[in-house]
Amino acid sequence: MNRAHRKQLLGAAGLLVAAGLGWTWWERHGLEISASPTVNPWLGATALICLSAAIALQIVRTSWLMGCRPKGLTRPLLMAHGMNVWLPSMMGDLFEVWAVAKVAKKTKRSTLILLGHRFCGTVAALMVLAAIAIGPLAPSISAALIAAAVGGYLLIDRTLEYWVRWLRVESEDDDARPRPLGARATLAHLGLAVTQHGIEAAGVFFIGIAVGTAVAPGAAAGMVSIIEMITYLPIPMGGAGANHWGATTALQWLTPGRNTGLLVVTAHGLHVGLGAVTIGIASMLGRDDTPSHTA
Repeated sequence: MNRAHRKQLLGAAGLLVAAGLGWTWWERHGLEISASPTVNPWLGATALICLSAAIALQIVRTSWLMGCRPKGLTRPLLMAHGMNVWLPSMMGDLFEVWAVAKVAKKTKRSTLILLGHRFCGTVAALMVLAAIAIGPLAPSISAALIAAAVGGYLLIDRTLEYWVRWLRVESEDDDARPRPLGARATLAHLGLAVTQHGIEAAGVFFIGIAVGTAVAPGAAAGMVSIIEMITYLPIPMGGAGANHWGATTALQWLTPGRNTGLLVVTAHGLHVGLGAVTIGIASMLGRDDTPSHTA
């Protein structure tokens, strides 16, 4: 089975999982979105701005790590974001490694190491958001999560030269020896990642108010921590189905007794819609040295 067939099989399996999970979620929570509350368009626009700002901060984070200007990375990162939303996860990541390496004039291995560092920062930031969400319910677990997030990310940076050996990418002649960023730079990257996903949580918070299903800011943070982790599953359409179940489960635990189905559907719809918009914008931007397809 060649690579193309594996991609097709993965996509088909992901669609089946999305359809099954989406159907079971609708059977369980469909009645929660049957009502038509008054929508506040201004708060909806504010939520959209927050979600867009979170995508922009992803570009800033990457440009900081790669040591190049955000402008050159805008097109490949917008395209990769949209691909990761609409296609099974990792499809956009594979494109991102190749395209960012081309723009930043780095080897694929060096780019993969830095993007892996960014991924670890994202996971740590989502752990911090989860800790904020459960703080009032389980303060001890919350403190442990924050300690694990910060300490774990610092450890990832400190042991960079060791874990990069696991990457199945051959070294190239001009590959530089990977060096840790250092504690100060690593914590700064973590702070930027927390800011990015905190702004995304603010967007979810405003969505809830806009559609008449308001939740506490902490609950919005918990919802974001779950749905962002779910996006790494090989399920297309923004983790459809799994996204719905994950968000609903988190909200039911953090805000018991609330009907949040409309919030979950609206947030997922905006997420998928923005994925399409980013692909559209990336397609209209000048190509420069950015590749249009993977090798």
